[in-house]
Amino acid sequence: MKSSCLIVAVIAVCLLGGPLPAQDEARELQAMLGRAADYVALYEDRQLGNVLAAETYFQTVSSYLARGIALPRQQRRTESDFLIVLVGADRMGIRRVNRLNGDPVKSTEVNLEALMDDSPEGVRNRIAALREESTRYNIGPVLRQINLPTFALKVVRREEAPRFSFVQHGTGKVNGIQGIEVRFQELRAPTLVHGAGGESLTSSGTLWIEPTTRRILKTEFNVENPYAKAKGRVTVTYSANKALGILVPDEMKEHYETDGGVVDCTASYSRFRSFNVDLKSEIQAPAKR
Repeated sequence: MKSSCLIVAVIAVCLLGGPLPAQDEARELQAMLGRAADYVALYEDRQLGNVLAAETYFQTVSSYLARGIALPRQQRRTESDFLIVLVGADRMGIRRVNRLNGDPVKSTEVNLEALMDDSPEGVRNRIAALREESTRYNIGPVLRQINLPTFALKVVRREEAPRFSFVQHGTGKVNGIQGIEVRFQELRAPTLVHGAGGESLTSSGTLWIEPTTRRILKTEFNVENPYAKAKGRVTVTYSANKALGILVPDEMKEHYETDGGVVDCTASYSRFRSFNVDLKSEIQAPAKR
């Protein structure tokens, strides 16, 4: 009789108490993601603002014609002015390459300040020209859409997050700060990344979120294109910048794999300073057709 009562008591505890920890964890995760979304909105729109930095970008390409037939490895180092600017409702990275493998580069553009010396349409054209010019210095068989340091922050934006699933997965330190690891998986279109033909490519990855402030300390963003047999991973770490009083991208590592080879890139950022121009009110994103 006593054993029967014990079994009933255990079942009651399991039924009444078992699901609660999982429910509490889910609610805690949702609350954390909500505060992370608030942080990203404040960070991107106000704290980060329009920020200019010095970027050193090192690329290594290992290519092959067929299995066992490798081509000579390619390497390239560029030094650029790198501007993170708000265009419409989205962030855009603009690189103006100043040096290639240590040698000065002659550019058709004068400087980034000239972006504001024109009409909004002229500003858009200058941005497009700068972006096209900077891509000339990319090597390897990969079209890079996701190599903006802040790209993965889009995942927790309130308008994007409902398309993702999130799971808490342990903890880890980033630059000495303890963070909660949150893994994400994109579930449906419209996806953040598209193939050359416009096909939707779902992404996955991990966010490291500081539990007290909900600041995002590190991101890992993965995407695969099964149609082109290519995949990429971009990992970004953030560190505190005393001059600006915020976290700024410290290092970005890229790894791409295709049938034609492997591309590895490392970008390091320094000399962050405010670019005191309000482009948000001047530039509107192109209308969708």
